[in-house]
Amino acid sequence: MLTLGGKMAVLLKSRKDLHLQRKLFHMTGIMVSYLLINYLSEQSCWALYLFVGVPFMLWDFARLRVPQFNKTTLKYFSKVLRDTEKNNLSGTTFFILSLGITFFLFPKSVVLLAVLFLAIGDPVASFFGLLYGQDKIVGNKSLQGSLAAFVFCSVIAYFFFSTKSIMLDHIILVSFLSGLIGAVSELFPVARLDDNFTLPLMSSSLLTILFSLFGGF
Repeated sequence: MLTLGGKMAVLLKSRKDLHLQRKLFHMTGIMVSYLLINYLSEQSCWALYLFVGVPFMLWDFARLRVPQFNKTTLKYFSKVLRDTEKNNLSGTTFFILSLGITFFLFPKSVVLLAVLFLAIGDPVASFFGLLYGQDKIVGNKSLQGSLAAFVFCSVIAYFFFSTKSIMLDHIILVSFLSGLIGAVSELFPVARLDDNFTLPLMSSSLLTILFSLFGGF
C-alpha cells in the first residue's frame, strides 16, 4: 500500500525527472534558431552559424579534451546538461551540426517546420512520457508520449501552413501527416545517435516528400 509519504516521494521524483529547466533551455535555444532562420537572409544565417555555432561546437569538443574547460562549463551549465552530457558532447552540439546539414540540404520552409518539431514535439513527448508513459513501444519511448508528440506536431503544422499559406487546399490532411512525421521522427532511434541530430534530419527528409506530393514548394 502506498502511503502519503510514498506518494509525495514519487511526485517529487517525477518533478525532478522532468528536468524542466533543461527543457526550457532546450526549447528557448531552438526557438531562437527558428526566428533567426525565419527572418534573416540565408547569408546572415550562415554568418551566424560560422561565427557562433561553429565556435560553440569547438568549445564542446575542447572541454572533453581539456579538464579545466569542462570544469568551467559544468560550473555554469550543469543544470541544463544531462548527466550523460557532462563528459560527452552536448545535445546542443548535435543540434547545431544537424541544423547546418538540414539548412544546406533542404528548403527553408521544411527546415523551419522540422526545427519547430524538435523545439516543441520532442520535449512534449518526453514530458508526457515521463508523467503518463505506461505503455512502452520503442526502448523507453511510450505510446502516451508519442501520441502527445503527434497531437502537438499536428497543431504546430496546421498553424505553420496557415501562416505561410502553404498547401491550404489540403491543410487538414497535410497537418495530420506532418504530425505523424514529427511523432515518428521523435520515436525511432537511429544507430543510437542523439535525437537532436536525427530528428531534424529525419523529419526534414520526410517533410520534403510530403511537400513535393501536395505542392508545398
